[in-house]
Amino acid sequence: MCKKKEKLSDEQKEALKCARREKRSAFLSRMVDEFKKIILIVMYPTVVGFLVWEHIIYAKGTTPTFPSAITVALITGMFGTIIAYCITSYKEKDSLNKNNMVKNKDGTLSKIVSTVVNAVTNDTAKSDESDDEAKG
Repeated sequence: MCKKKEKLSDEQKEALKCARREKRSAFLSRMVDEFKKIILIVMYPTVVGFLVWEHIIYAKGTTPTFPSAITVALITGMFGTIIAYCITSYKEKDSLNKNNMVKNKDGTLSKIVSTVVNAVTNDTAKSDESDDEAKG
């Protein structure tokens, strides 16, 4: 019923540590990417909602109305967020291109050469198999 825990060798421990590190790295990379998008997505409706609310209050003539500095600050903040997101995305892509890296779907980074070689190798293997089938 109770299984004894087997002692892991140093190589197995190192392999587990590397796997955990890679998994954590992929998670953090995805989290940062998603966090930037979430901030952008949350900022836009918040600012638009506030501006609509502020205009409704202004149209009704309710006093005190909001100072125009608040509206200007919100619009500036919204555009600042959009510009920061664009610059961050551009710099990240530029850095990946300079280092011949590519971000995989799971968020991990790999050299573009190995990705291209694997894709070409797989395509070549598939075409060789289809040539063999066509001949046979």
